[in-house]
Amino acid sequence: MSQTPHIFLYTFLLLSSLSFLQGILAVQYIVTNNASTTPGGQRFNNEIGAQWTVNTLKTINKFIWKLFRQPTDSQRKHVPILNLYITILNDGAMGETGGDNIYISDTAIDSFPPGRIKFHFASLLYHEMTHIFQWSGQGSAPGGLTEGIADYVMVKSKYYFPGTYTKPGEGGRWDEGYGVTERFLEYCDGLKKGFTVELNNKMRKVYRDEYFMEMLGKPLEQVWSEYKAKYGYTNGDYNINISAQTIQSYPVGRANFEFTSLMYHEMTHIFQWSGNRSAPGGLTEGIADYVMVKSNFYVPNFYVKPGSGSRWDEGYGVTERFLEYCDSLKKGFTVQLNKKMKFAYSDNYFVELLGKPVGQLWSEYKAKYGNIPAGKGDYMLPEVKY
Repeated sequence: MSQTPHIFLYTFLLLSSLSFLQGILAVQYIVTNNASTTPGGQRFNNEIGAQWTVNTLKTINKFIWKLFRQPTDSQRKHVPILNLYITILNDGAMGETGGDNIYISDTAIDSFPPGRIKFHFASLLYHEMTHIFQWSGQGSAPGGLTEGIADYVMVKSKYYFPGTYTKPGEGGRWDEGYGVTERFLEYCDGLKKGFTVELNNKMRKVYRDEYFMEMLGKPLEQVWSEYKAKYGYTNGDYNINISAQTIQSYPVGRANFEFTSLMYHEMTHIFQWSGNRSAPGGLTEGIADYVMVKSNFYVPNFYVKPGSGSRWDEGYGVTERFLEYCDSLKKGFTVQLNKKMKFAYSDNYFVELLGKPVGQLWSEYKAKYGNIPAGKGDYMLPEVKY
């Protein structure tokens, strides 16, 4: 069904003081609702609004420049006009960027809880706006690193959900992206104050792994290994390493339960198949959580809700819930998938077992639960008003 774009300029062309085309230094903002007839598009109009969005974009822009220590135009990425579109995204993403454009999913907006919609929307904007203004080595930086830096800005803004966010030490690769990489960058900040900001600024023209050596005095892989060693992890040689700090953090009277829960997860990494490490790290983490959940050594009220997340292979609870959904389509799916991964991994295993590509399954799974965004759960922070 075709829709007429709802461009938030038309009413105000005669009232320049109320125009939604506004500038901050050299940047102008235009907000367009191309999904104004959908539930999410209508909620944007009624509960968020274009003027609030423009003001928020302006605030986020200033925050990013300050965080990245870019006080002058010569230090910043040149973005004369930034367009934000509320639109229909058919790939299940909550938001995307392309060029100097931000695309926000109408279904993502519709999934935000009443009374909290602006907080969720601002959280998403902090992430997506960072993609507009960060450096990426002209495309040479790992995608997971740029996603991690975008999450880093979001976390620094405090527009995120600490209770359900990625825990330090999680993940299978340093450049896995999002929360996994963000937590690693915070660790690097602990080794050298301002590391992440300096790394971003170094990536103006090109990205190199050697930047870690230049700034931290250690190769990237060594930094990652030491980071993992600080927390509980398995390293592929049948050893499990558990951080004393992790054990110390357990609440009094719950240490045995918490420790056993961790053991179910880490022991799974010892005995599961990973396609000779060709499987996505998020999938192996999801299967480890799957075993933990089946053991009942977890806390349901504080666990990821079905439908959460932005990628099927995001890992941990997000992927675990998706695997449970696949189990509901075919009994024993997750067990069969693990067995298939004895020698190699292929996305085609989903087609073989369920008759559909994994991307389609993920989209149908998200549709079933209303496309719940990552982080939505029992933890609610006070809304910060502009």
